[in-house]
Amino acid sequence: MTRRLLLLSPAVLAAFQLRPAVQAVDHLIVGTRDLDAGIEWLSRKLGVRPASGGVHPGRGTWNALLALGGRQYLELIAPDPKQSKGGEDVVAQLSALDTPRLIGWAASVAGIDALAQRLRPSVPDVAAVADGSRRRGDGKLLAWKSLQVSRQRFSVVPFFIEWGSGSEHPSGDSPKGCTLQSVSFRHPQPEEFRALLAKMGLDAAVTRGDQSSLSAVLRTPKGTVTL
Repeated sequence: MTRRLLLLSPAVLAAFQLRPAVQAVDHLIVGTRDLDAGIEWLSRKLGVRPASGGVHPGRGTWNALLALGGRQYLELIAPDPKQSKGGEDVVAQLSALDTPRLIGWAASVAGIDALAQRLRPSVPDVAAVADGSRRRGDGKLLAWKSLQVSRQRFSVVPFFIEWGSGSEHPSGDSPKGCTLQSVSFRHPQPEEFRALLAKMGLDAAVTRGDQSSLSAVLRTPKGTVTL
């Protein structure tokens, strides 16, 4: 990935208005190797207990959710012991986590197919738009389309999600009490990473760090908490 590939010209920047990353967040993803243990960890840390969300058939994972205000939520994801196959890479990465931690995020988008077409000429590793779904504990099916823009699943680069018109957004009935205040990033090459986010229509604070990382500040019943 070269600096020439990532830098934006003033004309390109003027073509669309960048969204602050904190406003673009659809959901934050916290990984844990055991869902029950992760629920207890988040409950103690935030003062709100995540509720069971459902399973991801064929992906080897299941989750628990809590709302972050508006159409934003936190997804706690873990290997599903009842699924023997599927999502081997993701399951292995989650199983290797010593403690729960923030591992990624999804940005909301309207018109995901158009976004994919716009990104492909200049953004590396743009995948095909994929259909996804999971069935909630109450039997309701949630459906969405997603767009991966990096092959590194646990990267601080977001993936994009567009929820189906007939699907309820998970924030609507997830446990409430927390709100997302800010997101920030560290990266070994902050200027290049910030330019890459800008190509995706996102604006964010990026500082230099030895490794890429994502931080989120939440207002919670326990006070201000940083993940």
